[in-house]
Amino acid sequence: MWVVAKVKIKKLNTFKTDLDDKMCSKVKFYHPKIQYHKFFGDKIKKYEKSILDNYIFCYHDEFKDSKNVNNLKFLKGLEYFLEGCKQNQNQILKFISYCKSFE
Repeated sequence: MWVVAKVKIKKLNTFKTDLDDKMCSKVKFYHPKIQYHKFFGDKIKKYEKSILDNYIFCYHDEFKDSKNVNNLKFLKGLEYFLEGCKQNQNQILKFISYCKSFE
């Protein structure tokens, strides 16, 4: 089941490693970004920006049980998990597949 987490961007890697350690198996993450170019005279610089700012999608089979999600409330780098992810799985899957179609 997919859940949506709001994280502190500077501690994103810490959040990912802590979540993997707590779940004892691999968690899938999806954090959509957009790449754009800026011109500085005759040079081009590439930049990446997150589409959803501080939000990241996390997938694990054990997220179906709300007790497992509640046990993860105090991970480093996590602000909170969005409520209602269980009811909105179809919309989350559609959004993720839509974003992946443009990668």
